[in-house]
Amino acid sequence: MFFCDPTELSTEKLVEALQARQVSCIVPFVNWPHEQCLEWLRTLPAALGLHLESLEAEPFDGQTLVEALDSTRELKDTFGLQTMHQRLAFEQLVKEKVQETDISLQQGTTGAVFSASFLRAAKPLYDLHMGTENMGPLLYSLIRFVKPRKVLEIGAGYTSVYMAQALADNHAEICKFKRLTAAGQCQCGDVPWGVDGEVRKPHVGVLTCVDNMSHEYATACDLPTVANHLGIGRHLKLEVADAWQYLEDLAELEYFDSMWIDVGA
Repeated sequence: MFFCDPTELSTEKLVEALQARQVSCIVPFVNWPHEQCLEWLRTLPAALGLHLESLEAEPFDGQTLVEALDSTRELKDTFGLQTMHQRLAFEQLVKEKVQETDISLQQGTTGAVFSASFLRAAKPLYDLHMGTENMGPLLYSLIRFVKPRKVLEIGAGYTSVYMAQALADNHAEICKFKRLTAAGQCQCGDVPWGVDGEVRKPHVGVLTCVDNMSHEYATACDLPTVANHLGIGRHLKLEVADAWQYLEDLAELEYFDSMWIDVGA
């Protein structure tokens, strides 16, 4: 058996697979039609308070549903999510379903950077001369592995969105870990998988990027737009400033547990 996106399956491969009866098609969430979205929404917990009756008459599809996550008004008025807790829970469920049905994701990860949609969104930040297409995935992997909460980057651009996405994925991972822990499912026998004290700590990591926008090939000005489009804007703080002066002013105010310096070129 093999899995495929039916929109990308050639006629020859489809015929071959059907003849062998080895095909099982996974349709990405963003390509779901209205009825399939409704069918999934009906399976969600009643505690969310979704307005299922009104949603039946509302013309939307998977892509529209994902875009609605950026609008608190839509989530309240159209979907019926009146509390912040309901909206956050719904957003998490939608993102998990998007990742689950995105066949371009690497197995065993929630990392959006492995999806074609992430690469398309990040493309405006890419510059041919910088080599960041190699550094971005490396920094993403380091942050996913080490789990820092306060990250500083000197010089912003293509690598920034990878690091912000890593912080967002870390947050999603720890939220899921908390739910499993509460359900008693995060242990092997009597041995817990994680450290309870660490799970209880706030994990909404933030990347602070400092860039004076003076580089000839600077793309940092587009960073907030890209981050917001990807839904990771809250994990990013862009400071337009001279790095050295910024660090002098900041020394007495806060600390960072991870730092990436990419300046001076």
